[in-house]
Amino acid sequence: MIGAVGDFQDTNHSKLVSINRDILNDAVFNGDVIAEDDLRFFGRDSRPLVQFFQYCSDPRLEGLTDNAAGCMDMLEFLHIPIKKDGRQRVWNDLDRDEKDRITDNIMELLSVDDQKRAYGEMYTLPKFEPGTGLRDAKEYATVLNSCGRYDDAETGMRICFGEKDALKDAEKNRADHRKHISSALAFVRDNHLIRERKFIQYFDAGDKIRDTVVGIVAGMLLNTPECRRSIPIIAFVDSDDGVKVSARADRILVDRGLDLSIVMKTASELVGGYGGGHNVAAGATIPVDKKEEFLGIAEDIVSSQLI
Repeated sequence: MIGAVGDFQDTNHSKLVSINRDILNDAVFNGDVIAEDDLRFFGRDSRPLVQFFQYCSDPRLEGLTDNAAGCMDMLEFLHIPIKKDGRQRVWNDLDRDEKDRITDNIMELLSVDDQKRAYGEMYTLPKFEPGTGLRDAKEYATVLNSCGRYDDAETGMRICFGEKDALKDAEKNRADHRKHISSALAFVRDNHLIRERKFIQYFDAGDKIRDTVVGIVAGMLLNTPECRRSIPIIAFVDSDDGVKVSARADRILVDRGLDLSIVMKTASELVGGYGGGHNVAAGATIPVDKKEEFLGIAEDIVSSQLI
């Protein structure tokens, strides 16, 4: 179930469906999972309240996303203390009334379609202690993901088997993960790597960014002033088996017909590579001398999907 959530298989319906639903029902019956309707933002059990809203980018919250002062103002207006007993509160520290007041306020900021994405089923793992990063299914998946991205499958397995000491090793992976992402963002910005075509934007980082984080970097850049959210972003980095390509897009484009999985699969195969993924996030691997050809094909497909 954690794998399904980590792979965004709960995104389209704002809950797990089909076979995943059967797995979830087993987990709930066994007392391993609590399924509850809640805000579907990342960090319910780990991010301080201000950051919980400040870093929400899908959907973007007008006046709150990337605006710490705006988040503080909202919480103050709603009489929600951000600290208790000297400790920063997280979303799951709030009582039902506090959550309802904030949720009602958030829903007023969003369109009907965005409301469906912002609120839905979330999954709590009650057998794990609060604050460990393992009590929320999405956060648990992120911990495992950080292990996988840094070739530390052993620590990931230890976590899955319930070894508490493994969390210390996983925290090092997460710290390295944050450091690599931060330096990668700075590299793209400082070197003004982002280029625009009519229907896509892209950057080529060569061997300066790890291929395990380039998709995350592309997605984060899409929500900054350096990029246009009205067109997808494509990122190239060198990898052992060719050039790794990652593509990200705003979900509004998906609602208009964009499907990056088709873009990546079709364009990569036409230049002798392979690819696939999700409609809003996808990737590919292509030969080193096929970047320009790939971009041309990808842009043609994107333009045909959006017009």
